[in-house]
Amino acid sequence: MKFTYLFGAGASALKVPTVKDFPKGIKTFIQELRKYQLPNSKYTHPFNQEIPHTQEVLFNMFLIELEKLAATLKENISFDTYARILYLTGRKSELRNLKTLLDLFLCAWQLFNGVDPRYDLFFASIIEGGMGKPLSLPCKIKILSWNYDFQPELSMKKLFGSEYLSFAQ
Repeated sequence: MKFTYLFGAGASALKVPTVKDFPKGIKTFIQELRKYQLPNSKYTHPFNQEIPHTQEVLFNMFLIELEKLAATLKENISFDTYARILYLTGRKSELRNLKTLLDLFLCAWQLFNGVDPRYDLFFASIIEGGMGKPLSLPCKIKILSWNYDFQPELSMKKLFGSEYLSFAQ
């Protein structure tokens, strides 16, 4: 017999804001980021292109974009709906900006806040091996997620002792 587990809305709610709480989560994130001071020196792009702003200015620009995003998401039913509206109306640069901000927010949020303990419980209960035997997921189990986070991967990474998310994927 084969099993498929579907992680959906709320599966990571102990550590990642749900869609309706994204504006509040982003505001909290902004407050946390404001505690950091960046040097007022030039930023050099990885491809050695000099950016005409200091790290501090770029950081403040990022915070302003996050504030705009929080306000926009508060006005819309969900970021999915807002993204769809941007797509349908051909607003490519705004859609790219939305995706980038959401990606940065989710990545940083999870790195700061850790893993929902329910994932550890779930994986610890299904992973085979241990006590000197190699760990593995049972081949009769499939796991699907429609969430935007990488909570399952963070949990598996920890259990399998890998430093790379790609290993868990």
